[in-house]
Amino acid sequence: LNLKPVGTGPFELSQVVKKGDQIESVELESNKKYYFGSPFIESIKLIFFENQQDALSAFNGGKINGLALSSILDLERINPSLSFDKYSFPLPRYFGLFFNEQKNKALSEKSVRQALAHAIDKKAIIKQVLKGQASVIDSAIPPFLFGYNQNIDVYDFVPEHAKNLLISAGWQDSNGDGVAEKQDQALELTISLPEWPELIQIATLIKKYWEDIGVRVTLDIREPKIVQKDIIKTREYQILLFGEALGIEPDPFAFWHSSQKNDPGLNLSLYQNKKADALLEEARQDINPESQAEKLNQLQTIIAQDLPAIFLYSPDFLYAVDKKVKSISEQLINMPAERFNNIEQWYIRTKRSWRK
Repeated sequence: LNLKPVGTGPFELSQVVKKGDQIESVELESNKKYYFGSPFIESIKLIFFENQQDALSAFNGGKINGLALSSILDLERINPSLSFDKYSFPLPRYFGLFFNEQKNKALSEKSVRQALAHAIDKKAIIKQVLKGQASVIDSAIPPFLFGYNQNIDVYDFVPEHAKNLLISAGWQDSNGDGVAEKQDQALELTISLPEWPELIQIATLIKKYWEDIGVRVTLDIREPKIVQKDIIKTREYQILLFGEALGIEPDPFAFWHSSQKNDPGLNLSLYQNKKADALLEEARQDINPESQAEKLNQLQTIIAQDLPAIFLYSPDFLYAVDKKVKSISEQLINMPAERFNNIEQWYIRTKRSWRK
């Protein structure tokens, strides 16, 4: 029945092309009975590819008119001679560094976590790696979502302050090897991350920032499937560079409640705070927007003070489309598919007409 859906949207399913068990394409035609009027575009064909390289090749070859980009690096691989527009859609997601204090005693020291936070230049990461297609994030809830608290502690890029925090906590480079020590223990950290090109570039920058303040850093780069199975599932990491996806109406329970510390929970920092737990539970049950927002505000204050993670950035979802397609609206979306939310307003051709 999924191949014969009945709906009231602007388009109707007209054909599904399959190869074995795989769907190769789906064709849609305008719904002449659509309540708000028939769409301007008569038909749309959605084509599915085995990998992003094949999709890029099809776009570069003019075989498709629109392409969802998996990262900003895809943009650099598009033929510059093509006539296309790039659309950016904010998504309720962020990337950060999640601390597992159980795997490295140094991370259990708040001064060390604070120093690490002050040593990272988030704006430079966004400019150099993400080409400006992201927003700086300092909180468990991004600024464009309900419940955001703009008055939390923010750890600005101040490397000298970061060095002083380490020194005050007893971490000093006594032997001149560039690495801080404390009671004969070197300050050594390992960052685990999936093998995604932009994350590797970001981790390399963070490694440099931290080495500048006296931290020896090792990057543990694995295939995404391995990261999910052997690193995240078992919580076998000191620091995890990873992303989390919220909803437009955020429910951060799964990410920060102590009951979610173990798999399949998503509390990647293994964070525990009784007051935070209570706020997460109460915010979930609260149906009053004002009091719910206040609980989320308090939660963000506590998390920012405890610093179980360093929030880095929220990347935009990028969509490349042939210039002939007009009236695409950039807006906050909950998932990539919602880029089609106003598709009934898209058009390709125009004509002059007499006005009465």
